[in-house]
Amino acid sequence: MKVKISKTIGVHQIPNEIRRMLDQIKNNLVYGLPESMNKIIAHSHSSEGEFFFKAIDDIDSFRQDLAALDESLQEVHNILGGYKKFLMPIQEDEEIFDEEWLENEMAESEKRASQHQGLDNNEGEHEEG
Repeated sequence: MKVKISKTIGVHQIPNEIRRMLDQIKNNLVYGLPESMNKIIAHSHSSEGEFFFKAIDDIDSFRQDLAALDESLQEVHNILGGYKKFLMPIQEDEEIFDEEWLENEMAESEKRASQHQGLDNNEGEHEEG
């Protein structure tokens, strides 16, 4: 059984909430799904029937995880679409474009990317040393 949980945040918090949600989705993709797929493959390589056919349940579980991931992406898609309509309402079949907002978002995105890249480089140094 699934339930929908809602929370209230300020409009200015929406970009950070979207980023948080996307990070969570990315983590599921990067860490959870490959592990599940490896389990499926390992079972499918087994020469023992019991383990070989365990792949059936593993595949079902994997597909459910993919469906949940798709639902999460749909939720982010809907939030982002609503936020865009709020910031850039359509008038006379043309979108109003908030260039200052976009420049700020691009600058923040570049800043986060360079910080993230710096963290990735530091992590590699620690692993090798």
